[in-house]
Amino acid sequence: MQQSNNLLLTSRLELQSQRGDIEEENTSRPCGGRRSSGSLVALGSVPGALSNGCPKATLLLQDKEEEETKGGGGGGGGTQGGRLVQSCIGSIGSRKSDGQKPNLADFVLVYEKQPNADKLMAQRCFFEQNLRTEGLQLEVESEPSSRVCFVKIYAPFGLLCRRAQRLQMKLPLRTAVHGCHGTPRQQALSNEPQRSKKPTPFGFTIDEELLLSQPTLQITAPFIQSRLDLYNALEEEKLFSTNQRSRIVFDLLQRTRCDPNNKNKHGIGWMLSIGAYKAAYPPHDGPSDYKGLDPGDRDQWSTRQILRLTWANFSCMLKPQPLQLIRSYFGEKIAFYFAWLGYYTAWLTVPGLFGLICFACSLSWTHSSDHHYLAEICNSNKAPGNLTMCPVCIPENCVPWKLASSCESAIWNYTFDNYAGILMTVVTLTWAIFFLETWKRREASLAFQWDAFDVEEYSEGLRPEYETEIHRLNSSSSSTTINHQEFQMPLLKSICRKGASLSGVLLLISAVLLALVALIVIRIEIYGLLKKIGGFWFKYQYEVTSMIIHLCTFAVVMTLGLIYEQSAHRLTDFECPRTQTDYLNSYIWKVFIFELLNNFGPIFYAALIRGQNFSLPNEQTHLKEFCDPGGCLNEPVQAIAILLLARLLISNAAELGYPLMKKVLKGRRLVTSEVSPVEEGANGGRNQPTWRKDFALNEPHLDGVYAEYLEMMVQFGYVTLFVSIFPLAPMICLLNNIVEVRLDAINFVVSYRRPVPIRVAGIDTWHRCLNIILKLAIICNGAVLAFTSEILPKVIHNFYFQQDQNESYLEFTLISFNTTSWPQYKTYYPEENQICYYRDMYQHTVKGQQITIARLAVFIAFVMFFYLLHWLVHTLLPKIPSDISNSMRRANLIAREVFYGKDVDLGSLEYSSGVNENSSIAEEMEMNNLPFSSESLTSKDDYSKIVTAAV
Repeated sequence: MQQSNNLLLTSRLELQSQRGDIEEENTSRPCGGRRSSGSLVALGSVPGALSNGCPKATLLLQDKEEEETKGGGGGGGGTQGGRLVQSCIGSIGSRKSDGQKPNLADFVLVYEKQPNADKLMAQRCFFEQNLRTEGLQLEVESEPSSRVCFVKIYAPFGLLCRRAQRLQMKLPLRTAVHGCHGTPRQQALSNEPQRSKKPTPFGFTIDEELLLSQPTLQITAPFIQSRLDLYNALEEEKLFSTNQRSRIVFDLLQRTRCDPNNKNKHGIGWMLSIGAYKAAYPPHDGPSDYKGLDPGDRDQWSTRQILRLTWANFSCMLKPQPLQLIRSYFGEKIAFYFAWLGYYTAWLTVPGLFGLICFACSLSWTHSSDHHYLAEICNSNKAPGNLTMCPVCIPENCVPWKLASSCESAIWNYTFDNYAGILMTVVTLTWAIFFLETWKRREASLAFQWDAFDVEEYSEGLRPEYETEIHRLNSSSSSTTINHQEFQMPLLKSICRKGASLSGVLLLISAVLLALVALIVIRIEIYGLLKKIGGFWFKYQYEVTSMIIHLCTFAVVMTLGLIYEQSAHRLTDFECPRTQTDYLNSYIWKVFIFELLNNFGPIFYAALIRGQNFSLPNEQTHLKEFCDPGGCLNEPVQAIAILLLARLLISNAAELGYPLMKKVLKGRRLVTSEVSPVEEGANGGRNQPTWRKDFALNEPHLDGVYAEYLEMMVQFGYVTLFVSIFPLAPMICLLNNIVEVRLDAINFVVSYRRPVPIRVAGIDTWHRCLNIILKLAIICNGAVLAFTSEILPKVIHNFYFQQDQNESYLEFTLISFNTTSWPQYKTYYPEENQICYYRDMYQHTVKGQQITIARLAVFIAFVMFFYLLHWLVHTLLPKIPSDISNSMRRANLIAREVFYGKDVDLGSLEYSSGVNENSSIAEEMEMNNLPFSSESLTSKDDYSKIVTAAV
């Protein structure tokens, strides 16, 4: 036991000192040269240094005068007056013989041969030599006619073992658990001989399942090189997955020193930012074209081809997603996005179908013959249908009109403002609450299956921009107390930067409000323009104006979105976050808040503010207008429909067309000077290796799924925020998402480079975004039903006010106004009636106050009810299913028994989820403080304490 604890302590200390070790190992030895105290000056190149078409190695000489002046500072390479001539040349293309090189490169670096770029050449040479010092194998390939060089990086097995142990990477043990998540494909499919090989819309054929079949669920533990016999390592090449190999190599790329003159600069990110490399990516494992391959022979297929056939294909729209294969190829972060998107799409069927039913019922009620409210408006032969209504805006642009002319508007308004809308709101908000909470359980289940519950959190590399800023601040500071080894921005500087960034965000948000005000003014002016044109345009003045305004609103929303996306990048760059994760989180919150205001600000105004006009008709201005007496919901309904449909259509067209167009254009641009086109069907494209063609593909933005997540957040807002007035939104989004899943899949498999796999335990920040939207949806729908909808005033009038005086609800809402005190009205319409009517029930002081109090009470009760429901579901529904908790306990027990030599069968172990928490197993797990936790597992945090270090 003492020896185990000592090894545990040693492992932890090695992990903590990992960065320092690399810095010490990578002392100033550019290109394998000797230690030097002077700076490097690029003076020329050695002709004929390379035979593989790569740039000629730069001849580096030490500046003797600078050496004499600075007295040995800097950390360059070579002895005084010496030359670092052939050391780099001899090492290019060489590989250490630590294990056999695998067939597929683990990583690819791409750079372009440029004239007069000796400094970049020196830094590349220094960086690559340091990679070799770490144990990586580098192979440079190029063609004489190409300006691009490709550096293929291979990680030998010994290096993988050492780095996996230092990163506490978890690998599968030789013990497997059956009976929980399936069996090998031969056993799984041998019992189904009756299955058809013909394609089916809802499930996979036998051939497809043979291709997709995965091994059984395996128990994992932190890797210990000295206990290699405990792991499933019958073949060295199969011990580490391609994702794990890419992560290990990328970790080294991030931590390796890259500047011979500055030991504080590390990582491939810095090299990319200065242009030393054009790209860095793990290669795809093969082409995406699967035509001509035999589905029965899985060895012929690459994982990319299998995904193209069974997932990234529109013919698979109704089939389940192969999430396990997606995770093994792209990593957990992208797999969790598609898992969430599929789960969300499946759950959308509930509000989607219910919304269709509600809309159908609304149409039937609207066209029923006994609808007295609509009959009063549409009857132009008697009051109130023949009453003259006051202009809805200033008399210069708007004209008096008869109430009966708003008949069609009233019909459509009632279609979306009835009791079905209330029921739809209740169902949708309840659905949203249970969807978010049950997703957490689904997320926990996937995290367990993918062994991502306790994602290893090791030191994340600093952003190159952050390092540069720290060095600049330190060099310009006169203080002698600065510790140059600590990468911390001064607190005052950090506060000032974040404050300035916040000011920029507020300024951009104010631009949204100004755009909204401008649209209101434009609406009034369009009224006047159509009035002057006359004819058809004047007859349908209000309808045409509404359509134009909605199209203008969509154009403004999309334009501001593009502007703000770039501005958010600049503001986040100005903040200078410390790590890439900090950068991404800061950027996400900026764009998320802006997108909410940008997309839903106009709808919020139309639904909740435009109808609340307490002014008299003669007080109208360019910023004030009345609603149609038929109701105020037509405008927000039209706005939601146009904005949602246009956004989905343009978004899908852009997702399908833009990456394809960009890929084709880049391929054509590269064909003459860099690489051949990437089109699979092109004759030249087939002759190119995959890692070379990958360079012509599109690079994933940020973490690869940021844009897709943000699009779904906005869509979730359209589904929930104003569902009380537009019940068709869930069905529209459901149909869109069925296509969206496959569209995104095609982009990742065909159009994008393979991203660096990122291990996560869930959807992380987007959880909080969804919860914010849900809370706003409860408030918005409650406000619409209480303050904008006519249902509550109608109920109060019919049950309380109509008994006192014999007047209909429509007459109750109309107020007469004497136009003698309105000079503008008499100037433009001298022949019209002296009395006009406008809609304002609050002139009845006592009754108006009673209705206002009732509205406020309903709003508070509505919001409190759903907030309480959300809290109850969140509290009572376990975040981790009981079978998953039991599985985790069982897996930890088995892993501990494997490590400590208990009497267990190292073969396959059948597992039953009915583990008694009070059994001897649970008691045994509390006996010792071992790598496998003894604590009861009730949450993700509890499980994160399991397996923290190697023994």
